[in-house]
Amino acid sequence: VFSSFAFMAESMWWSRWRVLGCLYAGAGIITLTWSLSYILWLVQGCRPFLPFVSDFAGGDSGPLFLVGLTATALVLLPTWFDHFWATRRSLDKHHAPWRCMHRVLPFLGVCLNLSVVSIALNPWDIRMHIHLMSADGYFYGGIALVAVITVMEYRRGFRPHYTLALLILTVVSLVCMIVFLSRGFAQEWHGSPKEALQSMQLMRDDFPLYCKGEPGTLHSNRAVNTGAFYEWLLIASIGIVAFLKLHTELQDWPQERGVPEENVNDHDN
Repeated sequence: VFSSFAFMAESMWWSRWRVLGCLYAGAGIITLTWSLSYILWLVQGCRPFLPFVSDFAGGDSGPLFLVGLTATALVLLPTWFDHFWATRRSLDKHHAPWRCMHRVLPFLGVCLNLSVVSIALNPWDIRMHIHLMSADGYFYGGIALVAVITVMEYRRGFRPHYTLALLILTVVSLVCMIVFLSRGFAQEWHGSPKEALQSMQLMRDDFPLYCKGEPGTLHSNRAVNTGAFYEWLLIASIGIVAFLKLHTELQDWPQERGVPEENVNDHDN
């Protein structure tokens, strides 16, 4: 009985509906979370252009942000290993460095997802240092992921036009975000991030005052808000590359019980 149950559980885990279900559920949850969080931002009378994504952890969107980001990251976590199995055979005959790079992909993907969980669980108005470290993990880990995907696509004989374009976009977005945030801090707070971020206490004490961009607050400076725009662009670009990569590779997931071919053969033997 236990053996039959284990076999059923394994078959369900490797099934096509589980693989694609995790992918599309994760994409749907994050899209809904981001959209509803911004709508709630506007409903509270906040400045339309533009919140940092981290701002959604405060105010009315706080619970949605926490649950939505955590659920997205956990649901998408298995898809990186699914991707590994789906593309493994295409690299079996390549040299060891390429096979190692292929193994790095799920590691980077998992790090990306765990960074998202940490961002959600550590709002920046409460645990700023952990939050910013987690955000850096997403930004730099995401750029590394896109770079590895681009190189691997080229090595496998594909033309990585869209991944290369989005890789360039992610790097440009990161640079622009840093430049505009630095300019905003220099203009309003004499280059001292510590003084600027003191206004974030308003996220706990008076969120509407914070989000409306009152003088002396983080969003009172247009350069800072422009930096937030490039943050959105950076986050979205990394997410789009990850989704398109997983979507493309997992569409042809084996139909027979969904198990990778070598596992099917093991069962049959």
